[in-house]
Amino acid sequence: MIKIGITGHRNLLYPNQVASEIRLSLEYFKALTNYTEENPTVVCISALASGADLLFAEEAIRQGIRLNAMIPFNLDEYKKDFTAADIKRLNNVLEKSSSIIVQEATVQTQQQRNEAYLQNGKKLVDVSDAIIAVWNKKPAAGMGGTADIVTYAKSKDKQLYIIEAKRNDERNAFAGDVIQDKFDLLDKKAVTYKKHRFEPAWISGIICGLLAVLSFAIKQSFIETLTTSIVFLLSVSEITFLFLSFILLTVFAKRWKNFFLLNRRNAEHLRTLLWYRNAGIPIPEIEFDDEHLDKEMLVIEKEMGNAIQKTGNLNNAKRMIWSLAQAQAEYHERVRIKPFEKKLKRMDVWLQIIKVIFFVVSPLSFIVDAIEYFYPGNNITRNIPHSLLLFVGLVLPSFYAALEGIKYFGEWKRNIAVSKKMVKELEKAKKRILDCSTENALATESRLLRETLEIENIDWTARFDEKEVGAVP
Repeated sequence: MIKIGITGHRNLLYPNQVASEIRLSLEYFKALTNYTEENPTVVCISALASGADLLFAEEAIRQGIRLNAMIPFNLDEYKKDFTAADIKRLNNVLEKSSSIIVQEATVQTQQQRNEAYLQNGKKLVDVSDAIIAVWNKKPAAGMGGTADIVTYAKSKDKQLYIIEAKRNDERNAFAGDVIQDKFDLLDKKAVTYKKHRFEPAWISGIICGLLAVLSFAIKQSFIETLTTSIVFLLSVSEITFLFLSFILLTVFAKRWKNFFLLNRRNAEHLRTLLWYRNAGIPIPEIEFDDEHLDKEMLVIEKEMGNAIQKTGNLNNAKRMIWSLAQAQAEYHERVRIKPFEKKLKRMDVWLQIIKVIFFVVSPLSFIVDAIEYFYPGNNITRNIPHSLLLFVGLVLPSFYAALEGIKYFGEWKRNIAVSKKMVKELEKAKKRILDCSTENALATESRLLRETLEIENIDWTARFDEKEVGAVP
């Protein structure tokens, strides 16, 4: 069994990001110790202060991990340091804590209060096997701050795991991180090209194509009842929508998708480098044969490689590399596989419906034509809307083709296949990382993990090669 304590800042600038890293960390410890409900090998210990402590406690409860609370002084007095919203969260956590230890400390002055926090933090370290520190890596702002507890944990040779985080008053504290800024820019550009250019152009092109088909189908099906002016307007509409559809799909959508793919390829390359840098692990060297990878990415990689020559905190690095594999596996399951499978299933249902309608309408239309041919002037087909049958018969194949085009252009099957392959390889990598006990072993697994991550990156490049048009602006 491993007992994990938490220390960290109260006013976090990015609490959701910290919560995500805490979640991954607890999942790591559960995997490391073969945690099960029957064999609960992880215990979490928290002072439940606002910020990192509460996030940690809430995540422990969410994952079903036993939570022990250690309060620095009288609970009513303690709640004076919380906002109304955090008091509600605190009460909820206290109700679900397995045990609550309240220290007997006098806190009549601010000095005594600070001392109580410091002593409580030290006692938490003493009873823990490992400490997760949500820390900006700066000296403590006051007695009992995160840095003081980190220093004490080091003095006690506790396993120390760092989640680097900014406080609210440090919004610009880490300005000038060129690599992070570059990644943010590439990621933003990729999202912009996909969400605000490629997808609108693609959807608009399909709609224009369908409107052209509708114009043609109306004209052909109801021509005997339409005026010459309306027929002409329908012809103009048909040719206009066809032209717009062609331009939107073959020029703009294709071009903007290429820009999206290139920016996404480079962004994902940098994302991987940032994970390794933040883990304090030398960047694993792998072979690249990718002419579409920006040369600047290779320069950045070389500089980062020169900056980190040796793994610092082996335990922390191991946790972060495992978390990288876990985060990527979760991403593929949650963001790609499940949504794309839903879209594919929904699309197949609509395609099936169109096929059924078409195979009902087509024979019916043929039967009407046959009856009128063999029995001219009959009363059998008088009340059957032949024009409507013709209209449906003309429109359905086009709608079917449009939906098939969406399936093809959306590349859902391909995305699912690539993501499933990634998840399979990432699960293998996670198991191997857990077995690492030396720096050399972790370096080997880090390289293998990076090669696994390149499966997706190489696929971005392959997609570009299949759709390449023009130059990137």
